[in-house]
Amino acid sequence: MLKRTILMVFCTMMLALGSRAQSKVDYVIADNYFPLRSVIAPVDTVILSNQKFFSMFGIAAHMGSDAIPYPINFDKEFVIVVQLPPASRYVEIEPLLLWESEKYLELTYHVNYGQSLSWTMNPTLILIVDQKYWRPRIMCTER
Repeated sequence: MLKRTILMVFCTMMLALGSRAQSKVDYVIADNYFPLRSVIAPVDTVILSNQKFFSMFGIAAHMGSDAIPYPINFDKEFVIVVQLPPASRYVEIEPLLLWESEKYLELTYHVNYGQSLSWTMNPTLILIVDQKYWRPRIMCTER
């Protein structure tokens, strides 16, 4: 009985330690921005400043209540960008999970392919992340 109790306590401790080593990171998807033509795909990058962001992206002009781009405060946030090559069919980059460890962040995403288009789109995912999660190494992985 004592061995079983010790084993249960050990397993509980290992689970608790493991959950601290890797934890989920909250983010916001930045809508209503578009990549400028000077941006060469594919890009998996991190942006830390307003100047760098607007050298790569413009504000999409359209009407409606959802037309206002999500504001980014680079004093408190940074941006992770995943961009795929131009495509003549609908492509959506869907974020699955962003998690942190002591040394890096990892973004896992899935690419959904849709119908053919009569024009070319630049599939881009822009995530806004709180500065407290900043790591010098950020990995982006397609699943």
